[in-house]
Amino acid sequence: MKKPEWAEYGITGVTDKRAFALRKVYHICHLEDALRVFEDNRVRSSLVWDESKLRNSRTCVSWVSGNDWVWGSLYGNVRFTFEWETLVRGKNLFWVEAMPQYRPPAFRILVSKKEEIPGLTPYTATLPAPLLHDADSGAWKWNGNLTSEFLVDDDLMLRDCMQVDFVKHHHSFCRKSGSGCKQLGESERSMGSRFLSLLLADLSSSSALQLLTDGKERLDSDASMAWEAIRKSLKTSGGGRLRAEDDVAVDVVRAILRSYGREETDSMKRLSSLFKDTDHLREAADSLAVNAFKLPSADRLQLEEPS
Repeated sequence: MKKPEWAEYGITGVTDKRAFALRKVYHICHLEDALRVFEDNRVRSSLVWDESKLRNSRTCVSWVSGNDWVWGSLYGNVRFTFEWETLVRGKNLFWVEAMPQYRPPAFRILVSKKEEIPGLTPYTATLPAPLLHDADSGAWKWNGNLTSEFLVDDDLMLRDCMQVDFVKHHHSFCRKSGSGCKQLGESERSMGSRFLSLLLADLSSSSALQLLTDGKERLDSDASMAWEAIRKSLKTSGGGRLRAEDDVAVDVVRAILRSYGREETDSMKRLSSLFKDTDHLREAADSLAVNAFKLPSADRLQLEEPS
């Protein structure tokens, strides 16, 4: 009997040294796309546009992967985390293809509620296989030496997201824009602070901002470091009349944060100069962030001191 295509990329069992636990999967994207996720409250599925066999099938998918990227993500800086078990519960898996030209090689599996999909083979995990499900323990394992690409033929709802954090973008490779990507090599801190500033400028009323807290009325570590970078950039030589308690102070801070996120340095300086001094500017910014994240006080914006 002919071996399935996935056999070449498989592990031999859950005890194989290449077998990594698959508990969480990630959707990573660029700043602009991540903001759209918050606007839409979902990762919207879209047509497959690369060299995949699904390119002309009109199949719309959302992409997730189990990979952590040591040298930086190929997909952007903002990472949305989903629980794998929840994502596949009640759904079927279909083998799409392998991508041996990728480094490391990738395997693609479609996740769908459909019982059958023309042109695709139901994925049965016949050993060796790149993705295994242990019926006894319920654990999922995958070949961690490869790039895992799971295609979900539906939107990913933000309410099902476990966490939003930031990762480094690879310095030279980008799956979306290639060498023309303007965010190549951007650190998680620099792009995280830009992302957070734009969220607070335009989407501060979104309940999804709670994904950037730790569940204990405090910003999580990534968001806190991003806020620290933003706050340090908020300064003025003084001379203005605006105080933190003035009605329009928060509105001006929104405009300043928007300029920060867009890297419009001159605009940021002009707007900041409206404040009486740096303390009033930062106090107004803290007020905006505290209300947006529903925190009890400004000290919860900072990393908790180790006990």
